[in-house]
Amino acid sequence: YWNWDPRETSIFILLTIYFAYFALRGAVENPAAKKRLSAVYSIIAFAAAPFLVFALPRLSPGLHPGSADDVNLGPLLSAGSNAISASKTLSFGLAMLAFSLVYFWILNLLVRYEKLKDLIFKRKG
Repeated sequence: YWNWDPRETSIFILLTIYFAYFALRGAVENPAAKKRLSAVYSIIAFAAAPFLVFALPRLSPGLHPGSADDVNLGPLLSAGSNAISASKTLSFGLAMLAFSLVYFWILNLLVRYEKLKDLIFKRKG
């Protein structure tokens, strides 16, 4: 289940940092101290994120495309047989378009709902 691939290990470390943030927020009772400690921790954690996401997986050999021992440009840019076909690219594009349209439709509904709610409460108040 675990290959010790640099990419999966670095993501695991990032998730551990993320969960430690929530543990820190839950452990401190004083609201002012909680805000200050959380802000400092977030800045330090954010400094580690680019290294763990972009640098470390590309510096060492691994199972994922883009690692140090990868000989091609990955599945999207490669001209080899493992590249993504045109039908898969079209399917992915249509799915992204459909999900984007659903997102903006729901966002529009939420904005209209909030405006109506504000209008109703202004009339009552």
